[in-house]
Amino acid sequence: MTLSQRVPFVMSQRLLRMANPAPNAADRRDFDRMGAEKLAALQEGWMAMTLQACALQQRAWVSLLQSAWTPWRPGTAMQMWFRGMADVDTVLASGLRPATRQVSANKRRLSRTPRR
Repeated sequence: MTLSQRVPFVMSQRLLRMANPAPNAADRRDFDRMGAEKLAALQEGWMAMTLQACALQQRAWVSLLQSAWTPWRPGTAMQMWFRGMADVDTVLASGLRPATRQVSANKRRLSRTPRR
């Protein structure tokens, strides 16, 4: 199940609880937790993207230096372009991983909680 399939369930559950004119203590704790989880997932995703981008940049520099010392090494500009595009996907996927993990945990938790 992907992030786009889990998010609507979590959002609908939380919006239903927010629509209650008098939320109970558990709902208020969940609202506070929701904000904290979003900040934590954002920070974790940002750091993961930064680390992944640094690793890919180092790999690109090594590849560039190797090509300068070994010009007979195979590899066309088109291959390098496609590899770069795959690297961008890798960086974005590493940034979304914490949010996906958090949404999955919220879906499991909210599906166990009875509706009020």
